[in-house]
Amino acid sequence: MFLTLSVLPATAASADTGSASEAAHPAVAPVSERGSGLTASEIVAQAGCAFITDGDYVHKTGNDATGHGWWVNVNCASGTRATVKIWLEEYFSDNSWRVKGSGSKSPVYSGGGSANRANARATCQNSGTVSWRSRIDVDLIGQVDSPEQAVTAVRELACAVN
Repeated sequence: MFLTLSVLPATAASADTGSASEAAHPAVAPVSERGSGLTASEIVAQAGCAFITDGDYVHKTGNDATGHGWWVNVNCASGTRATVKIWLEEYFSDNSWRVKGSGSKSPVYSGGGSANRANARATCQNSGTVSWRSRIDVDLIGQVDSPEQAVTAVRELACAVN
């Protein structure tokens, strides 16, 4: 899993945390280069409202690549519902990530689980092994939030969409 901590104070700071396995693909900057330099607990302490964007690795379900995205409320008193969007991205030899499936759900309540997440699917067209990741965006309903998105670690699947 990959977490992005989003913070909604007057200054709207945020940080990314997670795996550096994305560095194997040159089109993706390592997560450590995108963060604020503060720890998650330091950011939460400074925040008026903080939440975590989360998701699972892209995986196969039947003949589909699939992924899920959700959010966890850390300390937002007024942010109890969100719109969650997820994009499944396949890696190509030209060093690009291309969206092959997407999904959105609203309203989504904090916490995850099958009732509180967005789902995306892409039907496999052949069994060639390719790299997949998902990108997840959470927008709290009725609040302005920062543009950060969580990007899950890269996974190899025998599922090419092309």
